[in-house]
Amino acid sequence: MNFEDFKYHEKNIPASSGQKTLYFENLKNTFYEEIKAAKNKHDYFNQFDQDSVENFMIRYASHKANLAEYYTYYINESYHNKELKYREKTEKVFNLILQKKLWNIQLQWRANLINIKEIRTTWDFSFWNRHITSCPFLPLVEEAEVAILKQYLRDPSNNHDSDEWIYNWQDYREIMEKDEDGDLSAMPDWYEFYDNRMGTGTLLLLPDERGSKEDYYADLGREFYINETKEKIATPATPYVPPPPYLFSGIEEMFKYARKFEDDKHIVELFKIANGLNKTEESYGNICDDEIDAAIELLKEADYAVPINGNSDWREAIKQCAQQYINNVIADEIDVVYEEYRMLAEIGLSKNDDQDVMSEFEKDSIAKIITSYILKGREICGEPQDFDF
Repeated sequence: MNFEDFKYHEKNIPASSGQKTLYFENLKNTFYEEIKAAKNKHDYFNQFDQDSVENFMIRYASHKANLAEYYTYYINESYHNKELKYREKTEKVFNLILQKKLWNIQLQWRANLINIKEIRTTWDFSFWNRHITSCPFLPLVEEAEVAILKQYLRDPSNNHDSDEWIYNWQDYREIMEKDEDGDLSAMPDWYEFYDNRMGTGTLLLLPDERGSKEDYYADLGREFYINETKEKIATPATPYVPPPPYLFSGIEEMFKYARKFEDDKHIVELFKIANGLNKTEESYGNICDDEIDAAIELLKEADYAVPINGNSDWREAIKQCAQQYINNVIADEIDVVYEEYRMLAEIGLSKNDDQDVMSEFEKDSIAKIITSYILKGREICGEPQDFDF
């Protein structure tokens, strides 16, 4: 798209630094007033939690002003090179370290060895599994852990697509369930690889004291509320009205709004570019002709000879070869991601909307149900209605 006629083209903006700063600060306020006025013209925001809507409008106006001010940067970034092409994949794989650190913490927490303010019940580990990069109590990633992850990625026996690694890394019951041979067959390969090199495998021997007590109290509380409901069954109950969903202020949510309501085609294009830069690369997980062709095209970009291992299925061999190439590229990029991670940690900044995540944490409806069961169970046992057990 040609941006020569862009309303906020650099030729239309004050040249001096001070005037330029003031211009875009005023523009941000203007954008906020515009979206605030638009809120009254359509019902899009009515479906969401209103506190989150206000936060969305503020962040949207700020992001829109940022796109207008730095539009040339976003245009150039849309043509990013091979290294940047895999950046988001690399960041996602880097999170495997965070998941393992959270898993180790969970094992210690369940054994009553540590207390954590942001963990009320075992359910909260599932919450932080979904928001791992915003988890506030994880210790910093160490260089040794980064080195281990790079070893894991370069190991030919671990040529899995990183998109296949997205599941509940904190599902204690599933991971710790032994099969008929007495093995932990659901244990992620990455966890075993890490334990064997960091010597943390002994954490698996810790007892699940918290989980057992939690189940006991929750069962008592659940049974109490079930019986209470049966007694009131004859009385028409007030229909349950679920709370409105939370409107997150992420790049994708902002793009959806811009595509639906923005009139300026240049602004929409900039939101599209920003969203595209935030997207994950497509997966090569399934074996079909189109994806085999895609895997071959992927291997063509390599600037070195990529070895291919033998396999009874040549298509499987090509798929694995392409995935190993991706893993090697990611392994090469991990250090850059780690450096950025350390820099942000040192200055106390985050790439996420941590405030939004904490708001969702406090409003988690499933967590509220579970805590109500546990506290009622404690009350039935004549014990304090707290989580100090």
